[in-house]
Amino acid sequence: METSNNNDNKSNNKTLVIILFALVGVLGGTTAYFGYQLTQKQDQITVLTEEKTKVVDEKSALEDKLKKQIATYDSLFAVNADAQALLGDERAKVEDLLKKVSSLQGNAGAMKKYKAEAEKLRKDQVDLLKQIKDLQDQNVDLTAANVTLHKDLTETKTENAALGTENKRLNTTVDVGSRLRAYEVVSEGIKVSGSGKEKSTSKAKRSNKIRTCFTLLENAIAQKGNRTLYMVVKDPSGQVLATGNESTFTSSDGSTVVYSAKKEVDYDNGKAVDICMYFGKDDMPKGKYAVDVYCDGYAIGSSSCELK
Repeated sequence: METSNNNDNKSNNKTLVIILFALVGVLGGTTAYFGYQLTQKQDQITVLTEEKTKVVDEKSALEDKLKKQIATYDSLFAVNADAQALLGDERAKVEDLLKKVSSLQGNAGAMKKYKAEAEKLRKDQVDLLKQIKDLQDQNVDLTAANVTLHKDLTETKTENAALGTENKRLNTTVDVGSRLRAYEVVSEGIKVSGSGKEKSTSKAKRSNKIRTCFTLLENAIAQKGNRTLYMVVKDPSGQVLATGNESTFTSSDGSTVVYSAKKEVDYDNGKAVDICMYFGKDDMPKGKYAVDVYCDGYAIGSSSCELK
């Protein structure tokens, strides 16, 4: 009888051991499963964080690009009175997209869509500028044809005097049409290293130069040859930044203008030219800097940048 009890106890102990091993196996499997799930979640969080950071950076860059497009349209209003309605419509499209981008909250899909829309609006802007240029050329041609016809019909001294007046008006029109235009004027603070390497920066304490880059548009009726470009940089207080010996030029209205830098360009009116101009100064104060570009006494473009 005692032997039977011992056998039962051994059987129970063996069963208990088996159950314990089974529990340990289940616990280990559960721990591994939840560990795998935790790793997956952490990887997902890392991907989402990186994606959000990328979208934030792209958002800031796209906002700057759209603001510069709007500034380009604004600069065109004053010199293209006949096209103001069309320019206003296109400007409104860019402004509307800027509002959408500014309200974006880390949506990579929407950012991709907005970048594509921005690129289309940029191409539309380039096409529009070309259309305006073509219309200006056509207007000059039509004006010239009208003057020729009027001259053929001139028979009296009074008519000759009228023709002289018309010719004067035409000369004014041609003069306006032959002026150079700066497109996509962009100004920014940069730090130039000892090796000459340039790096953009928005920090005042790091900046030692203001760089302004733009495209000098082609103009078939503009005079070819050497042209002098002037850059006027105003600090946050409105003071023109210039070298020790202030240099000046005469504007189209006869006033004397102090400039910050100048550049000689060999202009071929059949080709657009990419140009960068620089003004260097240590210890630049924080604030907004205004930049104007002049050629032949006329302001041909403007921009601004802010150093923080």
